[in-house]
Amino acid sequence: MNTKDSVKYKKYPILMKFIMIIVILLIGQFAYRLFDIVFGPIQVDGLDLKFFFDLGFVLLIVAPVILIFLKQTQHHLNEIESHEQFMESIFENMYEGFIVCDQNGNLTRTNSKISEYIDLEYDDYIPFEKWTSYVQYFDPETNELLAPNELPLIRALNNEKVKDQQLLAKSENGVNKYLSVNAKCLKDHKGRVIGAFSVSHDVTDQVETKRRIKQSEEQYRSLIELLPDAVIVQKDEKIVFANDRAREMLGGQSVEDIEGKPIYDFIQYGYEQNLMTWIDEEGMNARFPKPVEQKIVSLDGRERDVESVGVPIVFQGEPCILTIDRDITERKEIEQALTETRRQYQVIANNMNDLIAIVNKDGKIVYSSPSHNWFLGFSHEEFEGNDALSFVHPDDQDVMKELYYNIMATGVTQEAEYRIRHQSGKWLWIQVKASPLFNEEHFDGAVQLPDEILLVSRDITERKELEEQLRHMAYYDELTELPNRQFLEDHMNRLMAKSKRHGENISTLFIDLDGFKIVNDQLGHDAGDELLKVISSRFVNNLREEDFIARLGGDEFIVVLEDESEEGTVGAAQRIIESLSKPIKIKGEEVQISPSIGISMYPKDAKDMDTLINKADHAMYVAKSKGKNTYQFYRTDLPKVQDLNVNPITKILNRFKRD
Repeated sequence: MNTKDSVKYKKYPILMKFIMIIVILLIGQFAYRLFDIVFGPIQVDGLDLKFFFDLGFVLLIVAPVILIFLKQTQHHLNEIESHEQFMESIFENMYEGFIVCDQNGNLTRTNSKISEYIDLEYDDYIPFEKWTSYVQYFDPETNELLAPNELPLIRALNNEKVKDQQLLAKSENGVNKYLSVNAKCLKDHKGRVIGAFSVSHDVTDQVETKRRIKQSEEQYRSLIELLPDAVIVQKDEKIVFANDRAREMLGGQSVEDIEGKPIYDFIQYGYEQNLMTWIDEEGMNARFPKPVEQKIVSLDGRERDVESVGVPIVFQGEPCILTIDRDITERKEIEQALTETRRQYQVIANNMNDLIAIVNKDGKIVYSSPSHNWFLGFSHEEFEGNDALSFVHPDDQDVMKELYYNIMATGVTQEAEYRIRHQSGKWLWIQVKASPLFNEEHFDGAVQLPDEILLVSRDITERKELEEQLRHMAYYDELTELPNRQFLEDHMNRLMAKSKRHGENISTLFIDLDGFKIVNDQLGHDAGDELLKVISSRFVNNLREEDFIARLGGDEFIVVLEDESEEGTVGAAQRIIESLSKPIKIKGEEVQISPSIGISMYPKDAKDMDTLINKADHAMYVAKSKGKNTYQFYRTDLPKVQDLNVNPITKILNRFKRD
């Protein structure tokens, strides 16, 4: 068999095998006839063997053909099932809502996204009465309740093709969503309608944006009406908009007297060439068009000298020219014309901007959607064939590895958040939903392993940056950048749990600044703030890396020493006293303060944070009563705070600042 015949055989395997069987049959029949002619008919016990001989050859043909057909059919069924699972995975992970209903309007299939849109729990079958009564649908333009026959699915059941119908869905629990819906009917092979399907896209942000744009447009229109100059919008040399000043300048009693008239009807003969020259030579491409001086003639015959500046705009969806005309008859000395810019409407694309990628078992990218190019700056060639892990931030690679391992081990969809590299070198945060893709022909014993992983990602960089800002605001003091009381509570709770397991001590130092109020009163609050910043930096420089410092408020601080003995705590207190007692120059003035320090120990003095702080506070007042600039450990025999020689007003103020 030559090469050409071999190619034909591979292209038509079943046909070639069938032809070979026919050839074998013909050869067998020829051999039998030749034997019959030479030796005569063969009979055994009166039976003619020719019948059995023919039957055998028939079975020889039919049996292989049936076996080949069954094998090919099973192969195609496996391919169809694999494709269906692939499509099902995309269906469940798409960011659009998908609904299928029967001919009676009962929902027979929805994906998980539709539950977010209309807050309707997914079920295999949702009756028409349930989904139309639990959720109310309104026309977003008129805010009128839509009747059932006006809904996209029901319209599609009536053989209407619904494209981009917008509606407002209001669920009973208060979830409101603006949706853009496409719907189409489903027909059987006889052309009868058997159901319908719809694809819904959340356009709440777009609708709100359009509302803001409309409001902004109205504000601009009001602003234009208040301008002292004439504003004219022309299309195809006809006036389509004129403000009140333009009406007055052109001599109209109302705007209707002006709109619709050719612009050149108001330009004195000989001056119209100035405007046409600007349109023809500089035209729509002029970045900074020069003012054009011309003479206009109003409807009442008055002549005016005006200076006009024209810019191309989009007005009511059409390209137009806007001119600002200033009456320079009496105002020749004005040096430049008013330049106004209008915000261009940003068209929001109705396509999916998410990143879609497929990664094989080896972690190599085998497919990347076009959105990778504009989102990350990489081409398809730079993505596909490369290790997906190479694009992930080094600190987040363990997150991605765990995601892959969990999917490969369980075959269950996983979600994660990690940073991915942009071509420019910066890192962007993405939220990833990863789903397994299966090949039905590959099994590992009784457990089916995914062959590939589908990744659907979206940009969450802004959200992460906002979360980081909020976290910093929640846990750090705004003035000193030291941890605040909330951070202190979290840290103490973790530290006490650890110390309880390992039998370690915790030293809590309550520090109050002596003399701070004097600086605040004499030099002002700005000086007090600057002093607190200097004190904070001295705390940081005189403590170990594992030690913790927080500002409670005002001039009160808490220092937490982990696994420190009483002797070590004394050393830390002495270092703090020595450091804070050194003179500080604020606003050209040298000031000096000193700390009073109260100390409590965990677990000896208390086993919860509030009690530890209260006892350290008690000890601090004792230290302050001893002459300040010293420290005092808490003891049960310490005098009560109210018995100490401390200004009671100071006590109240300190409590107020702390709270």
